[in-house]
Amino acid sequence: MSARVCSMLLFRWTVYATAYSLGTDDTTRVDPQGFFRDALGRVRIFHGMNVVYKEIPWVPADGEFDFRYGLNDHDIDLMREWGFNVVRLGVMWPGVEPAPGVRDDGYLNALTKITQRLSSRGIHTFLDLHQDLLSRRFCGEGVPEHYVDALLANSSSQVSQARAFPFPAEGIKKLPMNDTGYPNMSDCLSVGNFATFYMSEKVGALFNDLYSPDGIIHAGFLKYWSWVAEHFSSAGSEILGYELLNEPSTMCLDGVSTCVRPSLLGNHLENTYLLPLYRAAGKKIRNFDKDRPIFFEAGIYPKMTDDIFSELPLLNDSQQVFAYHTYCNPGKGIIHQNACYAMQDNYLRHNMGFRARNKGLGGFMTEFGAVSDQAHDIRRINRLLGQVDEYYQSWAYWSLKDFHDFTTMDHSGPLYNETGNIEMAKLKMLSRTYAPAIAGTPSRMFFDPDTAEFTLRYMAQDCAGAPTEIYVNQKLHYPKGHQVIVFADASESVPKGTPCATVTYPEVNRIHIKVSERCIGRTIDVKILHRATFAEVMV
Repeated sequence: MSARVCSMLLFRWTVYATAYSLGTDDTTRVDPQGFFRDALGRVRIFHGMNVVYKEIPWVPADGEFDFRYGLNDHDIDLMREWGFNVVRLGVMWPGVEPAPGVRDDGYLNALTKITQRLSSRGIHTFLDLHQDLLSRRFCGEGVPEHYVDALLANSSSQVSQARAFPFPAEGIKKLPMNDTGYPNMSDCLSVGNFATFYMSEKVGALFNDLYSPDGIIHAGFLKYWSWVAEHFSSAGSEILGYELLNEPSTMCLDGVSTCVRPSLLGNHLENTYLLPLYRAAGKKIRNFDKDRPIFFEAGIYPKMTDDIFSELPLLNDSQQVFAYHTYCNPGKGIIHQNACYAMQDNYLRHNMGFRARNKGLGGFMTEFGAVSDQAHDIRRINRLLGQVDEYYQSWAYWSLKDFHDFTTMDHSGPLYNETGNIEMAKLKMLSRTYAPAIAGTPSRMFFDPDTAEFTLRYMAQDCAGAPTEIYVNQKLHYPKGHQVIVFADASESVPKGTPCATVTYPEVNRIHIKVSERCIGRTIDVKILHRATFAEVMV
């Protein structure tokens, strides 16, 4: 393809200070191609963090900086500086309903303050009903304990009749309970991987009650989403959407014989249990919020099919997003690496295949990571992020901080280490060059973490004159500066020498590219090179 260089600039550390708050133009919805688009028509891509506080008071404090448990203005400023434009915020059910039938508006208002503070720095939020193993009584969190207590007290309930936790996980050894009726946390953590406890009759029975239309947890789940949607429906563009349920399990639903079965690899259990639950919750949300995207997940077991659900949970609703998680078991060495790469490839193949089967379905990797800052972990995540870039997928890393995260794959996962220092290799991995807003439709986005070379190709659209925005972390990836090159495909309608694009720097770490009217409809290629790379080429 012949091409014309429209603009070529060398960045020399000019700093622009600009306050940025989300406005109505940032209202984002899923388009018929499955892209997130804002009100101006730009494709939006989100990179961000999980903020899920797993213990009372179920919300991070906003006071003095706390590298473990806080989320104050300094934290949010740093996220903005690092290029993060979304937070997956845990809206914890025990915080919403601390007592049977009681809605805690104070808790919901505290979450609203967080979303508004994030919005003032240009960061969106989507709301996550987070759970792991459903109950602290079974080494997890998620459902208000008054529901669990009621089921345990009911001798005819499946939860009461299920064999003692954690049978059959970890053999038949019963975990002793402390004086609160919960297992000791040290015993819970001794298994190494909390997910082992999904393979227990008690946990399976709890999930079965959640999926049963006559279950008390099922009824509470629908009530939860009515309350949350009612509260946030009047919020502004800062609320990106609702994630119905974190990591639902379909194991051990009917006793030990159902803990492991071939149907876990297909879609039968998704269709039987998750689809009707999601459909019912979606209706509750739509009673209050007509068009914000609703995110849904499949069961936690890896799939061997791209037909993950036979029908979409919300049927013909255009605002549906398939949320998926991509994790590898901790470990180093060639065997672990190859197993991890195979797992990543399997997840991506089937998840993207499912989206391809359902045109217009959005996609979002709402969890991944939980890794150390060692080279083998950084290499695996860089590989994963390169793969999801090929599909213009948004993501949220697990996790910004610890936030009392006792149910996780790797406790070295937060961005801050145990001494309170930022793990710089991890930050460099995540604070990568990308295009948060594209004034058109992309056909290629690629970032090489080794050379910092970035490529973006898109078909330019008018988008009410709004620019394409590219994020670059100058200090981490371009310490000697960088070069921006913009090409447009040749066209007789564009006179020779006419600039197709202007490149500006509205604030530090941000590049804006605005295409002239006469070049709308043309294919635009953007390349960003490290200054050292450019110097070598010139020699």
